[in-house]
Amino acid sequence: MSKINAIVRRVTALTDRISEFEIAAADSNPLPHWDAGAHVLFDLPDGDSRAYSLITFDPIPEAPESYRIAVQREPEGKGGSTHMHGLKPGAEITCAAPKNDFPLSPDAPAVLLAGGLASRR
Repeated sequence: MSKINAIVRRVTALTDRISEFEIAAADSNPLPHWDAGAHVLFDLPDGDSRAYSLITFDPIPEAPESYRIAVQREPEGKGGSTHMHGLKPGAEITCAAPKNDFPLSPDAPAVLLAGGLASRR
């Protein structure tokens, strides 16, 4: 799986525990397209990775210039959210291209809720 060298463009605190991150390609090229329900795996310093759902309130462009995710800090978690909350604008990070494990049917109604899916290993 090819990796995307990315940079944190902006971090916005939404609550005392949730921050929104805007991530762009480090080389300023457009990022791969994604569909509603997609997530991105971000690499962590310990070699592990964490998946975060992509979010937008606008139509998804064919060649997005950035991705947006929201991360809730979980002090009792495995460290992914703590690492993400330590990132500042300008920080470099690597991630995989978007993956959609929950594709939507274009001819059926849908409501998407950010629920924080987690897997236990």
